[in-house]
Amino acid sequence: KLSITIPDVNADDPELNIGANLTGKTNRLVTLLAATPLFDTTSAKQLKSVSVAGRVKARLNLRRNIGSGKQTLKAKLELKDNSLAAINGLPALDKIRGTVAFDTGTLSSKGLAVRVNGQATTLSGKVDLTAGPAGSLELRTRAPHQFWVDLLRETAGDQRKIPDWVAQLEGRATWVAEVKLAKGAPPLVGLRSDLRGIALNL
Repeated sequence: KLSITIPDVNADDPELNIGANLTGKTNRLVTLLAATPLFDTTSAKQLKSVSVAGRVKARLNLRRNIGSGKQTLKAKLELKDNSLAAINGLPALDKIRGTVAFDTGTLSSKGLAVRVNGQATTLSGKVDLTAGPAGSLELRTRAPHQFWVDLLRETAGDQRKIPDWVAQLEGRATWVAEVKLAKGAPPLVGLRSDLRGIALNL
């Protein structure tokens, strides 16, 4: 479904509004977004290299000023059982379910259901795809402690970065992983928990 309107043709810089409802493969939508002028050549290439699978329902709204060329693109993406391959040190995500907002190059979500290494997890955060990407993500789950040990090792890439005491913890607790993303840098991962249900094995 596609709609095209020009609310005020007599304006100094008339605005063209294009609305569309799309249903299809997520990887095709990613390719479509990468082809828009929102992304420079480098960012577009990075976006198109992302390996994503599944289907998506998208509601798109493009506003473009005819004279100046200024434009914004907003979208609401409904994901069901999508998967995202590991990127730049971040783990692969599976069974992605929920709604993601797209606003002129920035993706944001709150409480998106995902599975990380088989563990049910929720994901929230905001990432600017035009900046490298850059932004922050938060993963929250109640899981056996070994899940977080393995995840830290996977993201750190260097076993020496994992303190010995972390591997000596046992049990199950609610943990929150905060992931900071910056252009040209590996993800910075921090963990916090109330440690209820965790014991230190000396």
